[in-house]
Amino acid sequence: MTNQRIWGMVAACLAAACSSTANTLPSFDASTRDGTTDLGVSPTDLGTPMDLGTPADTGIPVDAAPASCASDRDCSAQGLVCDLAAQRCVQCNAQADCMAPRVCFLHACQ
Repeated sequence: MTNQRIWGMVAACLAAACSSTANTLPSFDASTRDGTTDLGVSPTDLGTPMDLGTPADTGIPVDAAPASCASDRDCSAQGLVCDLAAQRCVQCNAQADCMAPRVCFLHACQ
């Protein structure tokens, strides 16, 4: 096949693809004749959310981790692991410390 013949076929395909009938899309307009939109649903009042109350004040935040750590055992009660280099509790040191699909990035499961 010659280049001229190939270019002729490409031009014919492009012309067919650009015709006005090829670009006709169905209308998904939900508006009514007066310009308003009826979605067919009405909002429901869910009421006031229930208050879970306040935990007993121990003087230590519930999610507080130890100030320093020497092993993962020091952090395990909070569900954390020990960053031995910084001697502090963190969410993760490696990918295995995070549940999929989360990844360990800068000692935090994200």
